[in-house]
Amino acid sequence: MQIEQLSKLSGRAKLEYLAEHMNKHRPEDIGPCEIVSYKRAGQVYHNLHAVIPATILNAKSVAITAHHDTVNPNSDNCLDNTASVYNLAKIHNKLLSAGTKADIVIGITDAEESCNATINGVGELLLTYDPDYLVDLELSASGGELISTQYGRFDLFKYRDIVQPHNNAKVAWSLVKGLNLRLRGSTCVAMVSQEDLVQLSKKKFCDRWAQCHSTGDSFDRWLDLSQMETFQDEIVKHFGLSILPF
Repeated sequence: MQIEQLSKLSGRAKLEYLAEHMNKHRPEDIGPCEIVSYKRAGQVYHNLHAVIPATILNAKSVAITAHHDTVNPNSDNCLDNTASVYNLAKIHNKLLSAGTKADIVIGITDAEESCNATINGVGELLLTYDPDYLVDLELSASGGELISTQYGRFDLFKYRDIVQPHNNAKVAWSLVKGLNLRLRGSTCVAMVSQEDLVQLSKKKFCDRWAQCHSTGDSFDRWLDLSQMETFQDEIVKHFGLSILPF
């Protein structure tokens, strides 16, 4: 799977490309990644769902999401959100190999950029699987410093607590009461740099975030595959069998 090719695709074609590569790593006893289409306000949207059953009994369920929709067709959309979609596909494959201590639901979701909770694909994911927790991945192309924003009673892990812009975790928590979900809490995990942290401490925003939706959100400027692999392994360690069950 090539991240550069991923950025050239959109909508269902992007999900078909992802499913093809993710299903190559699937054991026979685990179901395939599937494209799920849903209709809201007269328009059809598309998610990619995959389930990795826990290898222990009485496991909690955790959804891990990244949105695949983008705003600027003239951009690589590296930060927002090509890198996180790529990372999530890799996390899926690594968890398949490692075995998990949670029932994992992978959701590559649509319509996050709409900023409309009623059409955001995370709602379709929650209605289908009703997980205990949700972890959303955003802006994870480089930087080396992990941050997180918690909603509800998310108590599985925590990084440096930074309030982040609109994200799937926030949307998921906003839907709990209306959809009568059992979701205990959600978190959005992202990467920033030391320089970003200084800016965030002063003005609650940073130059990295300002590149979203612009042509400045490019692979040349932001992509670091080595740091992305470290990010993938950091997420995997929370749910892989190398750590005792939570």
